[in-house]
Amino acid sequence: MLIIWDKIFGTFAEEKKEIKTVYGLTKPLKSHSFLWQHFHFWLELALNFRYAKGFRAKWNVIFGKPEDLDPRYRSVLEKKLSNLRPHAPSTPVLRQYVTTQTVFSIVLLFIVALFAHYFSVIQLSLMALFILVSLVNSGAILDQRQWNFFLEFLRVLIVMAALGLMFRNTWMLGTITAVCIIGIWNFRPIRRKYIQYLYNR
Repeated sequence: MLIIWDKIFGTFAEEKKEIKTVYGLTKPLKSHSFLWQHFHFWLELALNFRYAKGFRAKWNVIFGKPEDLDPRYRSVLEKKLSNLRPHAPSTPVLRQYVTTQTVFSIVLLFIVALFAHYFSVIQLSLMALFILVSLVNSGAILDQRQWNFFLEFLRVLIVMAALGLMFRNTWMLGTITAVCIIGIWNFRPIRRKYIQYLYNR
């Protein structure tokens, strides 16, 4: 973004006005999954390396150019791991929920980065876990996965644990216990309402 390395190594070149520059991935990903976006390339490398014939081909997979990789392996991995099915268009509620969740996660990340020295290791771990689960959850929601409700439940448990650490008294412990019991007891009805509300199903 800041072309620092191009300036340092003298590789910067201005865009030619007569040639239209197209930005982005050469082959767009078919999933919003946070995990897939961050780890698909490593899986593609592993598959290319496994099926490369000869030492030179394997060497090129690790140290060669991106063009040396067989692009067909991404499709193979997407079919095997992504398990994407056609889904309904995203609802306004879904988009607003993901936007709110993302903004909250970014604000929390800035708080953690700026005030890390004020928090204990356990508090920092819980906040980092909350941010990570939220990012995975956002991708699952955009892909309209129904198992994302388990991530929502995990986020509630993380928040309860954080509150329990901050306010160590009998009243807070009783409230956390009551919320957890109610959540577990009504897990299926809450999940059904959540999916109906978020995905309009």
